[in-house]
Amino acid sequence: MSQEKNSALVISVGIVIAGIIILSVYFLFSDVSRVNTLESQNKQKQEVIANLNLLIEMQAEEISNLKTRNKILRQDYGMMNAYSDHIYVPSFVLISPTFMNILYVGMPNYLEIAVPGIPSNKIYATITSGSISKKGNNGEFSAFVSKRGRITVTVLVELPDGSKKIAGSREFRARALDDPFAQIDGKSGGSITAARMRIQRGIFAIMYNSPWCTKFTVKSFRLVYRPLGSAETINSKVTSALFVGPMQDCIKSAQIGDLYFFTDIKVKGPDGSNRTIQSIAFEII
Repeated sequence: MSQEKNSALVISVGIVIAGIIILSVYFLFSDVSRVNTLESQNKQKQEVIANLNLLIEMQAEEISNLKTRNKILRQDYGMMNAYSDHIYVPSFVLISPTFMNILYVGMPNYLEIAVPGIPSNKIYATITSGSISKKGNNGEFSAFVSKRGRITVTVLVELPDGSKKIAGSREFRARALDDPFAQIDGKSGGSITAARMRIQRGIFAIMYNSPWCTKFTVKSFRLVYRPLGSAETINSKVTSALFVGPMQDCIKSAQIGDLYFFTDIKVKGPDGSNRTIQSIAFEII
């Protein structure tokens, strides 16, 4: 019996010792892992600090080079204290379209042009296709483009001796205005009540998403009118935007089930272009 107790005691002591060894190994590896993590974090911090120091040195060098270049440019162009104490860089020009990055043929395209350090009344511009002019002395210009394609706006500055130097340029894409949509009662086709159709006076051409209050003039159009239950159609044409003569009689005769087809709609745009736009159709409900 005593021998069995001794064996049990030995086993218990062995288990305790094994547990202590396992816990010791666990805490040892945990400490090693924490040490490795701290070393990795410290290494990353040192790398970040090194990169920041390098960036600061590069910026300081760039500022030094910029000041040197501007000193040379001021001396070469005779611009030292000519207009202001600001740094003058002739190649740095801001050419910003007021509405978008596209210029439209035949329309007044407004541009805002600035050259740092140069008064707006000493800034001029040219364009490769069309004309460009100032709108006062606030840096605003109005450009008229004569054809589609790539065009370039070049900016010049007037020097104290009266001569002009190129300060920079920018390329734009020039395009024609989109076609407008024909409308009657604010709709480009579909259904309309007889009462609404009878009070309509004509067709309007509307352009959506335009930076201008763009107006197209309707020059002429045709009407094909088919009354409900009739196999025949009534055709008429006007040379204006209004329903007049026999066409007006067709409009005032609108009844449920009648069909109206407006075709061959010719318009003239604010850019001077003549176009034939999409037809529209209505059913009386």
